[in-house]
Amino acid sequence: MKVQKTWWLLSLAMVVCALTLLLSACGGSGGSGAANEVDMGVADFKQHALTIKAGETVHFVDPMNGGGVHVLCFGKDEQCVPQTDAPAKLNVSDGVQFQPGDPTLDVTFPTAGVYTVVCTIHPGMVVTITVQ
Repeated sequence: MKVQKTWWLLSLAMVVCALTLLLSACGGSGGSGAANEVDMGVADFKQHALTIKAGETVHFVDPMNGGGVHVLCFGKDEQCVPQTDAPAKLNVSDGVQFQPGDPTLDVTFPTAGVYTVVCTIHPGMVVTITVQ
């Protein structure tokens, strides 16, 4: 009886560990990718809104197997419009070009605010990052 109870507890512990690993692998940004990750498809962001805390970093990813060529910047209507207090990496007048499979662009947002990132090539490709 004691062996059976020990086996049952061990089995339960293994199931709990497996579920914990499975859930942690799901990420936190709209069900795909890791937390604070913005994934790019062929002509759109897979996440359209992201909320982070001041000082956190957002990871922009253009995967080899599904991304397209993009030019990203802070702006609106497919135009780069530099924004006060926005991180310098995307706060440029001509954008930052991405090719599928390029290294992740990590952008740290030190100041609270609402930031809009657009692709100047693809109409409607917008992600809003709210920094609290």
